[in-house]
Amino acid sequence: HLAVAPECRRRGFATQLVRAAGDGLRKLGCQKINLQVRATNDDVVAFYWTLGYEVEQRVSMGRRF
Repeated sequence: HLAVAPECRRRGFATQLVRAAGDGLRKLGCQKINLQVRATNDDVVAFYWTLGYEVEQRVSMGRRF
């Protein structure tokens, strides 16, 4: 999970975290990053979109007990 405290948002912290994680994973040989974001969370979808992530046609399944 990645989260930034509400009072610290809109300052570039999340962008720095996501880019640093991507850079580190790329150096380790990772070829793709997959994210799960709630479809209703427009702000987060837009955030990742600005960083070059794209929406893929996948079905996320889960089960709670």
